[in-house]
Amino acid sequence: MEPGALLDLDLVIRDAWEMPPLPASIGRLAVLVTDPTSDLGDIVEVVEFDQALTAKLLRAANSAASASAREITTVAEAVQRLGGGMVLSFATAHGTRDQLQQPLDGYQLDEGELWRHSVASALVAQLAPRTLKMSVPSVTFTVSLLHDIGKLLLNRFLDPEMRQLLHRAHEEGGIDWVKAESEILGINHAELGGMMVQHWDLPTLIIRGIHYHHNPDDFAAAVGMHKPEEQTVCDIAHVANVIANRVDRDPSLDVTSSVQPGAWDRLKLDEGKIDDLTEAVAEQFEAVLARYE
Repeated sequence: MEPGALLDLDLVIRDAWEMPPLPASIGRLAVLVTDPTSDLGDIVEVVEFDQALTAKLLRAANSAASASAREITTVAEAVQRLGGGMVLSFATAHGTRDQLQQPLDGYQLDEGELWRHSVASALVAQLAPRTLKMSVPSVTFTVSLLHDIGKLLLNRFLDPEMRQLLHRAHEEGGIDWVKAESEILGINHAELGGMMVQHWDLPTLIIRGIHYHHNPDDFAAAVGMHKPEEQTVCDIAHVANVIANRVDRDPSLDVTSSVQPGAWDRLKLDEGKIDDLTEAVAEQFEAVLARYE
């Protein structure tokens, strides 16, 4: 069977470009967070025009995980406490939560499962710099939150025949799920997710991270050495996805064999760091999930 023979790729790509836009505030925040010339005052100005987001940020800034002895009462204080990257992550969660809560029959995901996985991935990205002793671009949290956004669209096209072929290739043939999507459908959910966020005019860092979250070594082989910031986003999003699967889906998952070797080396990972990061995420996950509600 020719790749993509079961799927009308023109129709899928057209739908990707016709997806409803994200709230304008998310696009504006994403631009500000990736612009080294912007400051927190610019971010505050965007947030203050969104009452619901303001309430969520104040709640998050005063949560047990973030709060100090002094109560945070203004947007400026909340942005200062959380940082631009976390503000963007909360804004994105606020704008996409209902979509990410949907059940996805094609992926055997019940209602809320994709949302939990997305938040777990974002938490890994948030905690990774401390555990790995490295700095990461602040949009990495948002990339990890949105990394599986392409599943929302691809799921619409997965009829029973396609689902059967995918599951057979994955479970009986031992083919990686993303590779099975590419070979059978002609496109995978990561590529489609990259198209969606490109349509939303989000920055290149976010587009790259989502597109390559399953195969950051491919990005490295292409242009990664010339784009170190983008490479780091791809690597962290990749590891975040794997550890989130371990935390919320399969505690027995072998992270070592699931992470691509190049990403493992670039991030200087070892089993001790993986265990520490997994433990930290597991301890904080339910509390952080509540902060995103």
